[in-house]
Amino acid sequence: MSLGQNISFLRKQKKITQEQFAERMNVTRQTVSRWESDEITPELSKLVDMSEFLACNLDALVKENLSRQEDIYSEVQVKKVPAFRYASYAIISREPESDALGYMQRWAEAKGFKTNSDQIKFIGWDFPFVSQEQQTRFGMHGYVAACVLPDDFAVEDGDSISQNLEAEYAAITIKEPFIQPFERIPNAYKLIMDYLQANNFKEKGQDNIIGCFEREYEKNSVTYMDIYIHMASVTKADALTITGISRRAFHSDVEVGSKEKTGPPGYMSVPFHAKMARSNHLFKLVDNGLIIGGAILFEDHDKLSVSRIFISQENHRKGYGEFMMREIEALYPTVKEFTLDTPIWNVRTNAFYTKMGYRSVRHDNDFVYFSKQCNG
Repeated sequence: MSLGQNISFLRKQKKITQEQFAERMNVTRQTVSRWESDEITPELSKLVDMSEFLACNLDALVKENLSRQEDIYSEVQVKKVPAFRYASYAIISREPESDALGYMQRWAEAKGFKTNSDQIKFIGWDFPFVSQEQQTRFGMHGYVAACVLPDDFAVEDGDSISQNLEAEYAAITIKEPFIQPFERIPNAYKLIMDYLQANNFKEKGQDNIIGCFEREYEKNSVTYMDIYIHMASVTKADALTITGISRRAFHSDVEVGSKEKTGPPGYMSVPFHAKMARSNHLFKLVDNGLIIGGAILFEDHDKLSVSRIFISQENHRKGYGEFMMREIEALYPTVKEFTLDTPIWNVRTNAFYTKMGYRSVRHDNDFVYFSKQCNG
């Protein structure tokens, strides 16, 4: 595949027109057309800017055939994963994947395992208990790395070991996931979710089974990533619908002070909302059979963090927000404190939370932090 075909393929993946891409690259639409037809080659500075905007490795943009999806993804397959024991470590940081994996590799080496062999396997999954402040202000995320233990591993005092029961997973393999990590990995999750929805799998939560996990490895100098989603963990909530509602709701904030159409981390991500649903943190608001809003909540003993709530734009100012907040408080009768935060510029949400009985406890240059005390 030519460079021009790669540019065209990635632009269409982002669902933007030649005119929109030209505006972003500070060129004319005719120039983009000539790039995509290989009539001219972009300057190096444009290629660098382009690779960043299209979330693609520069070398891959120039040399790879990026449109051959059949060479990137395996078919989604149903696999029965035998029961296994694992040791794990969770961390919230700017580079949580490498930090958590590095910790578990050192732990495994201290136990006498050869981490660069087939003797041991490492898996990982997102750790969702991250505040909006940690994500937005500090660029931090959460991740869990786990070391799958051999059957003959002898547990010692101080070892914290968990058990994952035998279960069926929908699985997919990605080839070279980090060439285009922000496109290839989320798209793999979407392919699995499409498969599960097409085959009408329903929600049936189960303890002692990891809802989803990833495994990265190398084979013949090629990097692969396997993604597994527990088939009985698929939520009834329509992640695609909720993602669309979230996107439109947060983009409407330009009407109340936002300088651009943006939102909190994951607000436009189908895999993010699917994961929140599987871990019982995503709640949907339904009226007459239609999803019109949602909320993401995190409970910690007698405290509840309202990470975000959102209502479809066409249903703003109809009382649904007040109804949702009252329902959230009624759903958690033993909670003694509800907390949340909202951008300092958002006059709509600041007024709304004050109206709902929340008190501003502090603020910084970006956010106002609210609290509401309850009897519990």
